[in-house]
Amino acid sequence: MSDEVRMYVEIQPPAVAQVGQPLRPRLTVSLDGSAAPAFIAAYLMDLDGEPSTQLQGGTDAASPMPYEATEDGASTLPRQFTVFRSLSILAAGKYRLFVDAQAYDADAQMYYRVASVTTDIIDVRNREVAATKPTPAQKALLKDLQYAGFF
Repeated sequence: MSDEVRMYVEIQPPAVAQVGQPLRPRLTVSLDGSAAPAFIAAYLMDLDGEPSTQLQGGTDAASPMPYEATEDGASTLPRQFTVFRSLSILAAGKYRLFVDAQAYDADAQMYYRVASVTTDIIDVRNREVAATKPTPAQKALLKDLQYAGFF
């Protein structure tokens, strides 16, 4: 029953977080194949391969997976879609991202893996200078807000 599925993961910027600010890249998953995953999960792993918190997204009400019904009643996924609109990573360090897609076999009443991808290293740097010194754009915005009487 398991159709071959190839999965590709693209992480879009920003790739670096400031102190106290979460890293918020967008994770886009491309699937080639006909098996429709029941869910897709992502896990952050440190460089020793130990998983940390599971990242939520894709299957919740806020960002449902865009299933499409085919003529034979099976559900398929579009070739490319964004599963996680925002990944929040607060701790500075280097990580890998493990993305796991599983489908459900109704006859066997069990889930089985259809695809998985481990990304390249994500480097979350601790940029204290960037966090403490405002950029020219931030300074201009601050002046505008002061002029408008916000504080």
